[in-house]
Amino acid sequence: MADSNDLMSEFQKLQQETSKIQSHLTKDFLSSSAKLSENRVLQATQELCGKLTEKQKVQDDTINLLLSALGQIQENQNKILNQFASMQSQLDIVKRRQDAYERDLIQQKPSVPEQKVGESSKKSPRSAESALKYVETCTKVVDLCIAVSMPGRLFSIGANKMESVEQLKMKIECQTGIPRTKFWLRLHGKPLYDDKKLADYKWDTSVELLVRAS
Repeated sequence: MADSNDLMSEFQKLQQETSKIQSHLTKDFLSSSAKLSENRVLQATQELCGKLTEKQKVQDDTINLLLSALGQIQENQNKILNQFASMQSQLDIVKRRQDAYERDLIQQKPSVPEQKVGESSKKSPRSAESALKYVETCTKVVDLCIAVSMPGRLFSIGANKMESVEQLKMKIECQTGIPRTKFWLRLHGKPLYDDKKLADYKWDTSVELLVRAS
């Protein structure tokens, strides 16, 4: 009977020790799991922060490129506005000269020189016809600003697309004083013909004025 009690006492002690060991192992396992979970969360957070930093850098680079392109566009717009203002100023000058020339033609009275008996004069009717033709040309709407280059000089002429090359030469004659029969015009290396309309040509460069050899 005493042996049985001793065995029971030893068994109970073993149970208690086993419970303590099991409890200690459980606590260690839970503590290790918690630390492992925290490490994973920390690593995931760090990876997410890295990705966000990379995206922010890409966005900053994109914004800088857009700002640079916007600045270039603004600069080009300013250049275009300056060129337009310069062309408008040249057109105003040409228009004022045309208006002055038209007023002079209207105010001047045609004078017919005395002729000798048997002498016929064709020069005066021709001159009057040219003057009237030029007045008609000046009254048209100006929708072209043509740059004319000649040795030592560059100037602009306002014209209408429906005018002829001959009418353009009349304007150049008025501005330069060179008779239109004494010069010819060349555009893109090719001569311009009097009976052609200005709309038949592409005015993307200056037209050359070449004086005919005497």
